[in-house]
Amino acid sequence: MEPMTVTTSVVEPDEFDRNAPRICGVCGDKATGFHFNAMTCEGCKGFFRRSMKRKATFTCPFNGSCTITKDNRRHCQACRLKRCIDIGMMKE
Repeated sequence: MEPMTVTTSVVEPDEFDRNAPRICGVCGDKATGFHFNAMTCEGCKGFFRRSMKRKATFTCPFNGSCTITKDNRRHCQACRLKRCIDIGMMKE
């Protein structure tokens, strides 16, 4: 009988925990995974993709510091795109 080898791996603190709740870094909605290098929901993934595809430029109708939530993420596209970039979303 051959000896059995058992390997264990230690999870580093900076590694992704698959059991942790997934929350969109842009709006706080339920995230579906990493999209464009950031944990986001399907809505923010599509918004970012469309914005990058058409090279959109948005202007905030307020003072440029809107809080983006699940309920108001459609109100200010400029601040939503800024938030996407701030959390590290990249078009590459």
